[in-house]
Amino acid sequence: KFREVAVMLGVFLRLASAAWLLGFVLFRACDFMFLARRPPAVVALFAWLAAPAATWLFTKATGSRLPWSTLGFGVAVAVAVSVFEEFQELGPVPDHTGKVAIVTGANSGVGLETSLQLARAGAAVVMGCRSASRCREAAARVGETAVPLVLDLSSLESVGEFVREVLSRFPRVDIVVNNAGMAEGGVTEAGQDLHMAVMHLGHFALTEQLLAGNQGGGAGVRVVAVSSVMHHMCSLPGEGGCFTEEFLRQGFRDGEKGLSGQSYQRAKLANMLHAQELPRRHPNLTAVSVDLAFVSTSIQPWMQGGLTPEKLWWMRSARRGAWP
Repeated sequence: KFREVAVMLGVFLRLASAAWLLGFVLFRACDFMFLARRPPAVVALFAWLAAPAATWLFTKATGSRLPWSTLGFGVAVAVAVSVFEEFQELGPVPDHTGKVAIVTGANSGVGLETSLQLARAGAAVVMGCRSASRCREAAARVGETAVPLVLDLSSLESVGEFVREVLSRFPRVDIVVNNAGMAEGGVTEAGQDLHMAVMHLGHFALTEQLLAGNQGGGAGVRVVAVSSVMHHMCSLPGEGGCFTEEFLRQGFRDGEKGLSGQSYQRAKLANMLHAQELPRRHPNLTAVSVDLAFVSTSIQPWMQGGLTPEKLWWMRSARRGAWP
């Protein structure tokens, strides 16, 4: 019986290790561009891809049952690459003393980390969050230069109140980080697609209203739109470009909800298009859209709790994801 239990335990550990390695490869594949931008990581990238591939090829060639030595090698290299990436020295953030920044979705994840780094660089940070209590708690972590304000991007009325409050405190804003996002779909009280309302329309209204009342307009202002590589899904056959004539004619209303439809990716496509259009309408303004790849945040329920993707080394931490 002891031998049977030992055999079963060994099989379980092998399967668990193989499943972990598979998850690592699947999630980290989206970090290719992140790694490739750093010369020291080129060798790590090769090892990162080669280790699981070598493990699979070895087992196929020898007909073995995934021996500990081979599986252990793949797991060890994968962990080593994750540790290397997570703890390699990060470049300094430019000095932002005297500047004012707005960060949406600032009470957790990438938004909170962005706020922390901007504050450490000397900027006053206006943190926009849906929950007033969570916003105050996050602002306490950021420091005395943080200003927590309630912002519900699904409501244009809330966006207007937020902008007026910001401009009453700060005549000029220098940086706008349109970060807030969500995974679960739905519709707003006005019947509009929730993804589009929160991730694009709210940010669009916030940015345009802010620039209209900003001292100096858009000159010297930097706008960062947190988009996603998923906007490329709008180019797939059958997607119709995501923005159908019917969807636009009905005022951003349709029945598509969640990640299974076009809702999420078209909102991210709108983020990118907005960033491209901003400098054309506001001379001397800088606008960029960014894809953070897989970052461990609380955007999905399964990414929360004790065993997060970050702790499994499947995804980069919010601290890494927020770094320029």
